[in-house]
Amino acid sequence: ITDSTALYLIGAVGPTIVQNLVNGATLQAFSATINMFTDTSFEAGLVGTLRDTGPFDAAISFPDQLIIDWNGLTIAEIALPDLCAAAYTSIPSLITSGLVTITNEGNFDQFATYLLHNPSFQWVLHTPDLRVTALGTIFSGVSFSQTITLAAFDNFSDVVVSNLDVFHGFPSYLQINLDATLNNPSNLTIDTQQVIFNLIFENQVLGTAIIPDLALSPGSNTLPTEVHFMPSGDGAVAAGNTLLENFIQAVPTSAQIQGTLDSTPYTPLKVALSTLTLNTVIPPLMQNLITQANLVFPLDIV
Repeated sequence: ITDSTALYLIGAVGPTIVQNLVNGATLQAFSATINMFTDTSFEAGLVGTLRDTGPFDAAISFPDQLIIDWNGLTIAEIALPDLCAAAYTSIPSLITSGLVTITNEGNFDQFATYLLHNPSFQWVLHTPDLRVTALGTIFSGVSFSQTITLAAFDNFSDVVVSNLDVFHGFPSYLQINLDATLNNPSNLTIDTQQVIFNLIFENQVLGTAIIPDLALSPGSNTLPTEVHFMPSGDGAVAAGNTLLENFIQAVPTSAQIQGTLDSTPYTPLKVALSTLTLNTVIPPLMQNLITQANLVFPLDIV
């Protein structure tokens, strides 16, 4: 077979062979990162493996962005850099990242809310225009579709409060500094920057809990938190007094941390965070306010 005949055969049957190889490949995700939010986008990273791409070295590129579907809904697109797959071994240690652009805000709100409240989720990554370069030939218009599964946040678990310090009193609020420990059951690392939650006790808003940088890695995370205790209105003031009495009298107090639409400035997170309620127990003051007292009677007392 001459070189020209070989090139003719590759051109004739190559697209079908490449499409079959792409169809038989398997993309698996081990973990992901989500950060650098804007109102319409965020950065996402993926660690995983790409297997069974075939017996040829191949360069894989994405002229158009990969479309991201969740639960039958298109939510976003991601721009990924080129990948290089080796013959037979493919990409055993895949590490890649790209900018995710939200294409349907309503659909994404549904996904982000689901992400908070369920144990896992699936993304379908697909494009009708994958480009594969192999055997010295460029094959364009290759169809690509892969489903990845990752663990999600599953409503988290109770927040554990420690190192509580009544730091300072201001004219409009009492500042309380504490550490909030939150377990992340997912294999996602996410950084949403500052978030603000309401502090709820006896169904009353007693103030806000400000986390300057909500950065969660898989597993246990301790987050420095600033509480502005500022109950307003008769019901909230009464509940606030009860909470303070419990604190002073060494009584642990069950409370909730609740999100609102104002918890974050970033549009992709607003709806999801507004559905989040976390339980916690506010530890009591573990020291005596008065450690010693002397009662002195004057000599001329009657």
